[in-house]
Amino acid sequence: MTVKEAYEKLGGNYVDLTYRVGEDMLLRLISLLVRDESYTDICMALEGEDYESAFNAAHTLKGIALNMGLTILAEKASVLTESLRSRGYNSNIQPSFAELEEVYKETYTVLSEVLDS
Repeated sequence: MTVKEAYEKLGGNYVDLTYRVGEDMLLRLISLLVRDESYTDICMALEGEDYESAFNAAHTLKGIALNMGLTILAEKASVLTESLRSRGYNSNIQPSFAELEEVYKETYTVLSEVLDS
């Protein structure tokens, strides 16, 4: 799978990103995203009910996704970030996380496939 095909599949903004950074740099950024620990940090923080750390990790993931033109991932991370803004438990956290989890796993799988090809 090419980078362009991956971005099309993920609803990302390939044209804008390659204009700004070029495809070679984009491949390096994809590699960094695949290795990034923000999603794992969110999972661990939520499991431990550490909403401050979960907020920080979700906010970081949102920024990374925005900078990489991964609009859908950024939107889901943003929704979770807002659910965690109070840094305390509320009933919106779990549904927001479930949506992020689904999109993140698809994104991770697709981008890993790009790196493997």
